[in-house]
Amino acid sequence: MGGVSFAMIGAGYGLALQMFSNAARKLPMLRRPWEHVLVMGVGSVFFVALAEKTAREEIIYAENLETMKRLNKTGMPFPGGGKGQ
Repeated sequence: MGGVSFAMIGAGYGLALQMFSNAARKLPMLRRPWEHVLVMGVGSVFFVALAEKTAREEIIYAENLETMKRLNKTGMPFPGGGKGQ
């Protein structure tokens, strides 16, 4: 999924959050429309940042996995004290 998809999902969650907030307080759904736009923007920024963080963590995980595989093949002790610790 691309960044636009995450932004749209985040905007949808933001809109749903604002409408739920108004419904829980028994206010008109579109009481202050600018709040809906603001919360949609915050939701989209949050979801895009979450997607970028997840992608960075996947890269770091893959690098660490390759390092551990390489160390295991060479018979070298693992970082931090060796085997069994």
